[in-house]
Amino acid sequence: MTTLPDAQEIERFRALIAIHLGLQIDDAHLDGLTHLLRARCALRGSVERYFDSFADEAWLQSELPFLARELTVTETYFFRNTNQFAAFSTLVLPRVLAARGNACRILSAGCSSGEEPYSLAIAAYEHFPEVADCIEVTAFDINPLALEKAAQGRYSNWSLRDTPKSIRGRWFSADGSDYVLDARVRQAVNFTAGNLVRDDRML
Repeated sequence: MTTLPDAQEIERFRALIAIHLGLQIDDAHLDGLTHLLRARCALRGSVERYFDSFADEAWLQSELPFLARELTVTETYFFRNTNQFAAFSTLVLPRVLAARGNACRILSAGCSSGEEPYSLAIAAYEHFPEVADCIEVTAFDINPLALEKAAQGRYSNWSLRDTPKSIRGRWFSADGSDYVLDARVRQAVNFTAGNLVRDDRML
């Protein structure tokens, strides 16, 4: 039977997560972090072997996505923080398009299940339909389950809770209890796995 990690080991684990994933785990979630560390250490045989494995880049390629899946918060929805999308549509995007000849590349870092980058693409189509096909959105996240959901383009009513009815009607079609995003918007967003802390190829 594997014993629970002690306080020093938990702090070391918390520090490693911050270094490799950029996640700051607060004290309220220490119990969950403790049990996660215990389970991962059991697979490696001991706490020491588990921590030593963080020096192995090949091992990290599989371990970090797993940890991200367990620790990241995936709560989001379409057009979250509406004031920011208004500023994007009326201030930022017009200036970028004017400066770059109606072409624009947008990066959505930590895109979770896709609501944010899809909202950006919808905003572009809504405000600049004549050049929207020249706007590319690259979205990345380290959580593989979130990316799988994003690629499907299928969402619940809860994900659309702050979406205006007019936009919902134009860009989504009902399918049972879900809403399926229009193919044109889906094609405007490219999803890929990436770690903002460790990867710089998209920045």
